[in-house]
Amino acid sequence: NMMDVIKAKKLPAVYLKDPETLATDLQTAFEFYESGEGPVFLFVTQQVLQSKQPLSVAADRLYPKPKVVVPAPSSPQTEQDFEKIVRLLNEEKTRIIWQVGQLSEEEYNLTIEIADAAGLALCDNLSRPGNVSKYKNGQLVPQYLGTLSLYGFSQRAFRYMHNHGKLNPKDSQVLFFFKSKISQINSPFSESAMKNKLRIGQISANPAHLARFVDFPCAMDSLEFLRKLRRALNVKPEVRAFREETLKQLPFTTGDIVSKVATQPLHPNYFFRELNQIVEELIVKEGYDYTGVYDVGRNGVSGYRNVARTRPGFSGWYGRALMGDALLSVNALAVTSPVNILAFVGDGARGVVPDIRASMVENIAHMYRPGAFRKNITIFYMINGLVGLINTYQERMMSHRARRQMRCVSLLDPDVKIKVGDLTVQQRNLYSFDPDFIRESLLAPGQLNFFSVITNHNNTGDGMSLLAADNWQEI
Repeated sequence: NMMDVIKAKKLPAVYLKDPETLATDLQTAFEFYESGEGPVFLFVTQQVLQSKQPLSVAADRLYPKPKVVVPAPSSPQTEQDFEKIVRLLNEEKTRIIWQVGQLSEEEYNLTIEIADAAGLALCDNLSRPGNVSKYKNGQLVPQYLGTLSLYGFSQRAFRYMHNHGKLNPKDSQVLFFFKSKISQINSPFSESAMKNKLRIGQISANPAHLARFVDFPCAMDSLEFLRKLRRALNVKPEVRAFREETLKQLPFTTGDIVSKVATQPLHPNYFFRELNQIVEELIVKEGYDYTGVYDVGRNGVSGYRNVARTRPGFSGWYGRALMGDALLSVNALAVTSPVNILAFVGDGARGVVPDIRASMVENIAHMYRPGAFRKNITIFYMINGLVGLINTYQERMMSHRARRQMRCVSLLDPDVKIKVGDLTVQQRNLYSFDPDFIRESLLAPGQLNFFSVITNHNNTGDGMSLLAADNWQEI
C-alpha cells in the first residue's frame, strides 16, 4: 500500500477517494501543505479525476500570500542555543563556513550582510546551486567559496577546510547548515567525519531536522534567526580580521592543469574553464544574468562547479537525482524564468528523455506575442559517448572497467540556424572552443541555442571525489 509507504517516511498524504468528500479531503491536504512539513502526496481515484463538480477552495489557498514572520515564543533552550552561536561568531577566532539552502530575497540580503560583518565563508549546494553565488548584481561576493556537496565541491571550498589534503583541526573551523538537512547529497564528508573531525552547526525551523551530533543547533524560523542575528552581531575586530585574511589567502582558482590545454576532442575541464571566462566577462561588463540548469551527471556537476552564477538555478539532483529531469524543466523555464538560461546536460541524460526542441519552439510561439521573447536560452549537450558519472565511480572507486550499460550512442545533427517566426533557432556541433562565437551566441536576444560539445572523459579532478581533490593536477 503506497499510502503506508509514504506515511512510514513521515510525509503527509491524503486519499482523494470520493467526489462527495473532495472538499473536505482538499481542506486536509491544504492544512498539511501550510504546515510546512514537506511535500503533500495525493492519492486520487479515477472517479475523482473525472468529477466535474466545482472545487470549493478559497482563492487565498490557491494563491497564498507572502510569508509573514511572527516570531514564536522562544524556549529557554532555543535562547541558549542562539546565544551560543552569537558568542561563536562574535568572539571565537575560527573559520566559519555557512552552507545555505533556499533563501527568500530578504534572507539572501541578510545572509550577505552577516557574512560581510562577521567574515563568514559562504557555500551553495548540489540540490539548488546559486542559493548564494559568486556575483550579486554584477558585483563579486568575496565571501563565496563555491559549491560544497557530495559531488562538485569547489577547489576553493576544499582548500579553505583542508591543509595538505587533511581536514583542518576540529577546533579551527565550524561548518553550518542553514535551512538544510544534513544529508549525504549536500556534504562531501561522511557522517563519521562530521561527528569526529568537524564541528557542525545547523539552523532549522523544524527541530526534527536537527541532527543528533550537531554542536551548534538552533530550532528557529530562518528569517527570524537572521534578523535577530544581525542585531546581535558585534564581532571583535581581530576576529573579523582573522576570518577575512583566511579568505584573502585563497583567491578564486582558474582550474587545473588539464583545463589549460586545448585538445580534440575537447577536455571538459578545458571547455568549462573557457566558458566561465566568457560568462564572468559578460556578467561584469554586459550585466549578463541567467538561470543555470544542471542535469544529473558528470557534465552537470562540472557546469555548476566551474561556471559562475548570478542567481539560484535548478538541479536535477534535487529529490531523487533522476537523469533528464533538469533538461525537461527547461521547457517550463523558457516561459517562467525572467532572465536568460544556461543548461548543462550530458548525453546520457539527453538519451533517456524525449527531444524537447520542437515543443520549446511551439510553447514559446504560443506563450509570447510576436517580438516579445527576448531571452537567450542555451543548452550545452556534452557528448562523450558514455554515462560519465557512474563510469567514473566504477573505474576510480571500484577499480574495474565500466560496464556496457555505461556506454551510449549519440547521433549528431547537422549545423543549422533558422528563423521560426521571430525566434532564432541555432544548432551546432562544437569540436573546439571559439570564444567570439560563444560570446555572440549567448548575447543574442530571442534565440535558442542547442550546442553539442564533443568531449573526452577523465576520472580525476572537478570535485568528483575527495580522493582526487588534492591531486597533482590541481593548481
